[in-house]
Amino acid sequence: MQNPSESQTKSQTQSRSEGSSEADKKWMSAYLKGDVDAFARLYSLHSSKVMGYLTKRLTSREEQEEVFQQAWMKFHTSRESYDEKYAVLQWLFVVTKSCLLDHWKKKKREPGLEFVETDVDHAAAVMMENEAETNVMSDWDEKLKILKPEQARVVSFRVREEMEFSEIAKRLGKSPTNIRQIFSRALRTLRLREKKGASS
Repeated sequence: MQNPSESQTKSQTQSRSEGSSEADKKWMSAYLKGDVDAFARLYSLHSSKVMGYLTKRLTSREEQEEVFQQAWMKFHTSRESYDEKYAVLQWLFVVTKSCLLDHWKKKKREPGLEFVETDVDHAAAVMMENEAETNVMSDWDEKLKILKPEQARVVSFRVREEMEFSEIAKRLGKSPTNIRQIFSRALRTLRLREKKGASS
């Protein structure tokens, strides 16, 4: 039986996640109407997430800063193309990933296998991964129980042990791309379960 404090923590974590997404959309709506303070608010909320994403993929601090600035500039210049069916954070990471790929192309570098897929659904999965990594999840044991065994292992390796996809791939004898797909499907399953729980 779950004690009251655990139940309260779970409820608060879920409420913060849902509230954050809805608040982001309100700030984005104001930003699209010309509210400069709304952009500042979004930047304050998510700049660390963008930099964290880039830090894992670029070793040079100079390159990290360069792509970081490009991402926020593109976020501004392409704001009219934002689709409300996606969370603002998801769309921000679509933009960031695009800038990162352009950077690698300019530097004549090949992206890793995990960047082969370029469709919006995959990009959204990458963003959900980043969001999951940056939030403190107090009930992972319960969450892992609803996943398939393979998905649970991948999520545990990635979130708890902070292993890279390449490391997990070697451990499980699969490709990094396949591991990322398994992780993405697992996160979708968790999010759908959370939404159902919130609506029931």
